[in-house]
Amino acid sequence: MARATVDDCLRTADHRPPSGTAFWHLVYDTPDATAMRATLDSAFTRGAGYVYATDDELDIPWDAAPGWGFATETAYAATKG
Repeated sequence: MARATVDDCLRTADHRPPSGTAFWHLVYDTPDATAMRATLDSAFTRGAGYVYATDDELDIPWDAAPGWGFATETAYAATKG
């Protein structure tokens, strides 16, 4: 019996590569707006469809707006495509 390889499994007739929105990068403990822009640049270069960076930290890094504000992050992300 022949063994299937990873390539065999990825090349099925119904296989479609993920769309650009399939990958999200959620980044916490980003120190400042300069680092946020570098984080967005890196994530979009790597194919992320959505990126959110915050300066908040663990335990719950998603419970507050980033110090630079949502508008700054959204405006910069819009320049990336």
